[in-house]
Amino acid sequence: MLPMGLTGESTPSAFGYQRVGLMSGAGRASTGYAFQRIQRWAESAAASLHRRAFDVGHSPDPWHRCAMDRLFLQVLRSHPGRAPDLFLSMFRDTNTSRVIRFLSDRGTAIACAAIIASLPVGLFMRQLVRIGSAGVPVLRAST
Repeated sequence: MLPMGLTGESTPSAFGYQRVGLMSGAGRASTGYAFQRIQRWAESAAASLHRRAFDVGHSPDPWHRCAMDRLFLQVLRSHPGRAPDLFLSMFRDTNTSRVIRFLSDRGTAIACAAIIASLPVGLFMRQLVRIGSAGVPVLRAST
């Protein structure tokens, strides 16, 4: 079971300590995918420490990735019974290497478009309309 929607601890770490892994935002909110993200972070943190730089926390995701993850999670909350079909269609209807690159934050615009095309557009558009009518911003910049 992968924790979805977990975006990291909001309270600061104690002096001299750094939260890592899922508790520091390493997991992809929409999928819980974290393994390669944590590996890349570990390499970056080791290089930072080698340079005697001590800012080794996880970098926040770009706004477009956060917006896509937020929308996907909202669709899952509104339609939990559709979750197996959504994940199945993502993997069935998209080239596996594109899915892996997308999940690993290495996806190109083409990979992202392929993922979007594999999902039921109407379901996501209805969710956007529902969110917009409720006044909840989906495409806001993350903090």
